[in-house]
Amino acid sequence: MHGSYPAPIDSISTDRLSVEARAYLASARQRGFLDRIHAAFERADKLKIVFVGETIIDEYCFVKPLARPSKEFILATVAVNEPESFFGGVMAAARQGEWRRVEIVSIYEQVIRKTRYVDGDFSRKLFEVYSGQQIVLSEENRACFRMRLDKAVHDADMVIVFDFGHGLMGEKERRIVDNAKFLAVNAQTNAGNAGFNPVTKYRRADYVCVDEPEARLATGDQYGLVEDLAQKLTQWMQCGGVVITRGRNGATVSDRTQPTIRSDGIPVLAAVPAFATHGIDTIGAGDAFLAVTAPLLAAGLDLETAAFVGNVAGAIKIDIVGHRRHVERAELISAIDGLLK
Repeated sequence: MHGSYPAPIDSISTDRLSVEARAYLASARQRGFLDRIHAAFERADKLKIVFVGETIIDEYCFVKPLARPSKEFILATVAVNEPESFFGGVMAAARQGEWRRVEIVSIYEQVIRKTRYVDGDFSRKLFEVYSGQQIVLSEENRACFRMRLDKAVHDADMVIVFDFGHGLMGEKERRIVDNAKFLAVNAQTNAGNAGFNPVTKYRRADYVCVDEPEARLATGDQYGLVEDLAQKLTQWMQCGGVVITRGRNGATVSDRTQPTIRSDGIPVLAAVPAFATHGIDTIGAGDAFLAVTAPLLAAGLDLETAAFVGNVAGAIKIDIVGHRRHVERAELISAIDGLLK
């Protein structure tokens, strides 16, 4: 695993890291993060990993602004490139990190297309159009999906659920994934579900990974400390670990599998700083975080060190427009090596 890899991409520039991030990296080197990470990747590659969730098509339509119409108060644009379509949802998530033994369980009879109109000069999204809010399946198709899901869960070493809240994961489906040997869950809040998709719909999980707004909606705590949100979710869902991702503010980690205070004096509730110094598109960054961290946890890596890997993966992902490509294993390992050596 310590071979030669490409240089880290531009979104991670050690020269531009904050004082906090630099101090954290010094501590991570002293605590032996690098060797633990390499060993965990090798173990995780032996696991059979099942990814579950909706299939989504992400379409980007690139435009540039025109003058304001004289007769209507609307935004007028002109197309500057051909639209680009990418497999999103669980299909995109399953590619992140390039795990060796992967199975995807989804529905392909119905997909939701999310068309985003994007400023062609600066990649800023102007607005988006969903082809629908919910996946509506026939009883026959849903029964078939449940059978495939049940078999995949039974055969897998671990299951990662990407619940985008578009109707695929109902009560019966959630009970099926309860039986996973190791279960990692994200329940996303987006424009299509308007907050009615809290992660607390799941009775249990070994690992929960949500962003801060999703954690606040799930706990009903609008203004409390992020640390309190993490501890609430850990207790309510009886899970081994919770990570709350916070964009430029890094990630907050609550790990029940560790003692209250470790021998090196680091508390269970840890904060891992962000390592991105700039980016062009945040879509899929949280999914990449979960997709690369969950197998490492199932392979025995501690949650804080896994969250470090997740933040590096997120930093790489935000430098990619849409899902033009995934976070490759080589660039991920190269970036980690560059930060920790």
